[in-house]
Amino acid sequence: MFAYLVRCLWKIDLTALVGPGGGVYDPGSLIVLCLVGPFTEELFFRGLCYTFIKAHTAVWVAVIVSTALFSASHLLGGGALNVIVVPLCGGVVLALLYELTESVFAPFALHAVSNLILFTKII
Repeated sequence: MFAYLVRCLWKIDLTALVGPGGGVYDPGSLIVLCLVGPFTEELFFRGLCYTFIKAHTAVWVAVIVSTALFSASHLLGGGALNVIVVPLCGGVVLALLYELTESVFAPFALHAVSNLILFTKII
């Protein structure tokens, strides 16, 4: 969803920023994929969606629904297993971290570091 919005609003194709092996080494691309993306996603999926759902349901429902939305938004990038499993597992961790800290900063920081590791192939 984030990639689609960026493509529509600013005419930037985020998939073009990622190299053939999945790595990104251009500093501008890393800033978008490791700071702007996670910040925007955390504000939307945890700050807005999770908070709204939790206000009307139980915590576990908010975790599941916000994680499902987060994972579904990543399917626009392709249907590979890692595109489904990583956001699904990560979404649960990020939602629980948001619940524990009551701040969007902690999930943003973890999301940013995770993307940095993923896109630079550090590990």
